[in-house]
Amino acid sequence: MSVFSISCWILFSGITLLSLTSKTSGCSPGKYGEYCNKTCESFCVQSLCDSKTGHCLACNPGYKGSTCTQACGMSTYGVNCSQTCSDKCINKACFHVNGDCNYCIAGYQGKHCDTVCNKGTYGQNCTKLCPSTCPDKNCQPTNGQCLFCPPGYDGTKCEDFCPVNTFGENCTGLCSSQCRPFETNQTTCHHVTGACFLGCEEGYTGYQCNDEVDTSRFLLNTGLLINLLFLLFLSVFLLAFWFTWSRKHRGSNLRKQSTVTDNNLYNKMSFNRKVSDPSYAAFQIQETETNPDVPNVDEDRQSIYMNTTESALQHSNPEEAALTNENAENHVDEGVYANYMVSGKENS
Repeated sequence: MSVFSISCWILFSGITLLSLTSKTSGCSPGKYGEYCNKTCESFCVQSLCDSKTGHCLACNPGYKGSTCTQACGMSTYGVNCSQTCSDKCINKACFHVNGDCNYCIAGYQGKHCDTVCNKGTYGQNCTKLCPSTCPDKNCQPTNGQCLFCPPGYDGTKCEDFCPVNTFGENCTGLCSSQCRPFETNQTTCHHVTGACFLGCEEGYTGYQCNDEVDTSRFLLNTGLLINLLFLLFLSVFLLAFWFTWSRKHRGSNLRKQSTVTDNNLYNKMSFNRKVSDPSYAAFQIQETETNPDVPNVDEDRQSIYMNTTESALQHSNPEEAALTNENAENHVDEGVYANYMVSGKENS
């Protein structure tokens, strides 16, 4: 407004100069309009706007437009909606002010869904637990599939054995073709170790039947075994022979000793003596105990008979005959005493 206008206004309207000044100068912060009676939009930074038009000098994050009344469109956020929502947000939808995802896709967590699920968990918001069959309970954070399986197992959750005739880590091992097959179409080896279930085909050895049999070594071992068995048999035979010979030899010595003892006893008891019986005289000896110190003595012997024929007492020389008779009496006494010693009983 010009000075001329102001002067006219003073002259004709009677309005004070102060009122005119408030209408024509800038408004206080947060106000705009001809009379500064309008309030700037709250989405203007610090609620500041142009005092004439009311246009925001700048918008708060998440809003756009001259008056900052429009929220950011889908998948954008921030100052002037210049930033893009995370692709880990479901449908890339996030809060238009700070970019926080409304929901995270499976396997991720956090405000912006930029953090992978912790070990052992998976799924949306990481609320599910990995299968216990996964090694270390470690699985894909998105779908819960095991990252890898222990040797011998297969499947998304490592719950299955390796396919037929395969084994080992990731089921990459193949059962040996030298494994003896089943009658039905079954795997021929262990799903973990690859050991053949029914053993090896002829000519092969080893738990996986991958080694050829060394026939020369087999023959050598067989020869050694035969020799050892022969030596063992020979040793047993010689031992049995020695034992039998020893028993026979010992029995022969005992019989000889008994024969010598009996002969000595008989020699002492045999003498030429004239008795009333023209043929024999008998000495009856009762045996009640056996003397263990004298072996091979017949326990059933009840009497000892001695030849005492009178013809044996006849001598050409009467003195020699008398001497013979006297010696015979002494021999009788000695023989009887000896026989009592044999039976273990002596007359007191």
